[in-house]
Amino acid sequence: MSENLEENKIRVNVDYRGPWELPFISKKVETFYFQTKPTVETLIKSLITKYGEDFKKISGFCYAIVDGKLIAPNKRASTELSDGEWVKFVFGMDGG
Repeated sequence: MSENLEENKIRVNVDYRGPWELPFISKKVETFYFQTKPTVETLIKSLITKYGEDFKKISGFCYAIVDGKLIAPNKRASTELSDGEWVKFVFGMDGG
């Protein structure tokens, strides 16, 4: 019998769809698995690990939308994610 590596893990779905283009991310939707209940900050760190310096550069301007609520960067560490949760990302824009 084959053991499912994702079984008994917390699944978080990430949606990158939006008006921006992130050339280093080839998928518009992907799923991450965690051993324990993650926070938005944990998810961001996983994205930095996966995408490297490119994602790290934009992570400070990265806002997550969880359950219809905008999560500012200063609230990422205190916002826990549940199994099956969808996180959509938007990125701050600069200019004038």
